[in-house]
Amino acid sequence: MKSILKKTICFVLALTVCLSFTGCLGRDEGFDLRCPLRKEPKVLDPQIAVGGEAATVIANCFEGLMRLDASGTVVPAMAESVQISTDGLTYTFKLREDSRWHLNSNHEDIFGENYETAIDTRVRAADFVFALKRALSPQTAAFDAAKLFMIKNAEAVHSGKKPISELGVKATSEYSVEIRLEYGGSDFLHSLTEPIAMPCCEAFFNATAGKYGLGESSIICNGPFYLSYWTKGTSILLRRNPDNGHFKAGPTSVTFAFTDDERLIADNLNEGYYAMAPLRHTDIENAESNGVKITQVENTVHSLVFNCADETVSSSKLRLALVRAMDFTEIRYAAQGASSTANCLIPPSCTVNGKSYVDISEPIGVLGQDKSLAKKYYDEHTASEKCELTILCSSEYEKAVRKVMQGWQQLFGVSFNARVEALEEKVLLERIESGEFQCAIAPMTTLASTPLEFMETFENGGGICRFKSEKLDDLISVLRKAGSAEDIVAKCTEAQLYLIRSGVLCPLFYAPSYYGETKSVTGTGCTHSGSVMLLYDAQPA
Repeated sequence: MKSILKKTICFVLALTVCLSFTGCLGRDEGFDLRCPLRKEPKVLDPQIAVGGEAATVIANCFEGLMRLDASGTVVPAMAESVQISTDGLTYTFKLREDSRWHLNSNHEDIFGENYETAIDTRVRAADFVFALKRALSPQTAAFDAAKLFMIKNAEAVHSGKKPISELGVKATSEYSVEIRLEYGGSDFLHSLTEPIAMPCCEAFFNATAGKYGLGESSIICNGPFYLSYWTKGTSILLRRNPDNGHFKAGPTSVTFAFTDDERLIADNLNEGYYAMAPLRHTDIENAESNGVKITQVENTVHSLVFNCADETVSSSKLRLALVRAMDFTEIRYAAQGASSTANCLIPPSCTVNGKSYVDISEPIGVLGQDKSLAKKYYDEHTASEKCELTILCSSEYEKAVRKVMQGWQQLFGVSFNARVEALEEKVLLERIESGEFQCAIAPMTTLASTPLEFMETFENGGGICRFKSEKLDDLISVLRKAGSAEDIVAKCTEAQLYLIRSGVLCPLFYAPSYYGETKSVTGTGCTHSGSVMLLYDAQPA
């Protein structure tokens, strides 16, 4: 009898949810949304989380001092006002006093039945100070710590050369945060919109005993939504946060379903089951015929890339020989979904003071074809050795790559042997991400919103190229301190030219990422870089 009653209650609740979505409801009543995430986040601790999927959940569940609007402009969020000293090195943020951390029954696992009164839930200056100190502590090993290095003593603290007490961050009152900078730069306020700068309640963090961000009971939120359920391997459910006093989300709830089935994602969006979803360029025409509204973000650069950690192509002489022997016309001609020839490594979605980097910088391009120089480089590299090379690409480039290989064979002779592996894009990306490749024609889709963020992915041998170079690290360090837009462009150009002239990678063309919004919904969006879906302003159409 109890089983029948339970099933009946579940059916009634499910029916209620379905009816609430189909009705014409406003922000006060709310409605429910469902969206896909191509990967399940490993952790939702903002200070250590990586990847666009985790960033999407965090952006909807947390509110930092600043946030990005739809145009990519930095605007206040938890900060009610910002004061900047005359030398531009001290920022004082006055916080809103109407926001609280949301506690719910999930937190009985942490605090027991008295969870509602276990901690002070006011979001205060101390929460931001603790978060920034955590982010820069060597023990945290935060992946994105470099985004905060312009804070006074941040780099020295992160490397263990100075104690955390010397970090230039302090609470000057219960609702006021002061941040002192090592050097000025236009990216500082932007860095405060990143997950790594989200607040963290120290009392709650300590109570989770090392499990912070691993499940619904071990995370506490201050944003438009809170994490209600995390069904491992299946989905995450967010609900509207009633304790955010200045921001009321439109949807009552958002369910993120984990799936990398591109066909299923497109079908569910076309049928209105998903409110918003990323799409492949091959699915755009059908989506538009179903009334889906398309947002296009140029955040991808297709490039010829080398895995510099591979023993064969670790040689700059060989890489330059291969690049200098190439005519890239065939590969560019084979591209599907390309929007324009890439003038540099940095994609158009990265902005400086609200303007696309590509629009305000001079073209860099690729190294020109020079067969005699290519043969010289090759002979200096190989001597009497035989060179074996495998190139990965998606099927659309296979014929073009084979033509390139024929040119290499004719120029370099019998000591050179190359083969091509044409793979599905999903498999191709997995191989590249794991480092199981020598050379590839690869889409580099970035989460970065600024040129600095993009270039930082190559620091310390990072990124898909795994190119370790003290000179490159120094160039990026100098870029980090650039202030004006002109200075940023100049320093970015220098760092990019070093990568290209080292034969690490060659930019070929830009391509957009696409997001679709089903016809029954309006107000969904994504960050200017296209890396994060934003659902809190959504409304029924």
